Amino acid sequence: VRDAQALLEVMQDMKPALKKHHVVCCHATVSPAAVKQAAAIAHEMGAGFLDAPFTGSKTAAEKGELVYYIGGTKRELEKTTKVLEASSKKILHLGRVGDASILKIATNLVSGAVAGALAEALAITRAHGLEQTKLLEAFENNANCSPLVSMKLTAMMAGTYEPHFSLKNMLKDAHYAQELAVEESLATPLLNASVATMERGMDAGRGDLDFSSVYENFAGMRANKESVRITLKSSALDEDDDA
Repeated sequence: VRDAQALLEVMQDMKPALKKHHVVCCHATVSPAAVKQAAAIAHEMGAGFLDAPFTGSKTAAEKGELVYYIGGTKRELEKTTKVLEASSKKILHLGRVGDASILKIATNLVSGAVAGALAEALAITRAHGLEQTKLLEAFENNANCSPLVSMKLTAMMAGTYEPHFSLKNMLKDAHYAQELAVEESLATPLLNASVATMERGMDAGRGDLDFSSVYENFAGMRANKESVRITLKSSALDEDDDA
């Protein structure tokens, strides 16, 4: 399920069928408040509930390399471990129901900000006439490099944005992060800038593409720059003709 409303609707639909031997695993990234509401529905029927978002792309899921963040009791985790192990390389028990969702939202905040920074770095590199592969080469020998940097920068360079994690879902999670910050009166200028970057992509109709598509925010700027160059060149030729 994609968001809090969908999660609670599914839980209400499941409610009549829930029994004491069931454990509901919630893998959606939604607000911690919604996860706690969902858990309350399960517990009302005597069933268990795990807050179980994960990190890893579609490819990681196919290879059984996801990492699950778990919030809930150890007893309920023990009941579901074999199922979770089928698609994961690690299962991290991180606290109570809601805690895992907070941590997942916090990590996604960083992923979204990194994609925005990569987009700007690539735009600057290209604007100054450097081959874009040079930026990837520089990152590969830099402490900042990570699987995320390599994957997203490669997608930006190729201009192909198959959705491993869609822009609209990353923006959704960033909005949840903003809500968590507001609850504790925290200022988050970097998060807010990242949200603005993603909202530009959404407004341009790229919500279903991978969140690395934020690089396309610079497409119009690149086109405008080329237009300016052509205009200037044309003006120079006209002046020569006049002479």
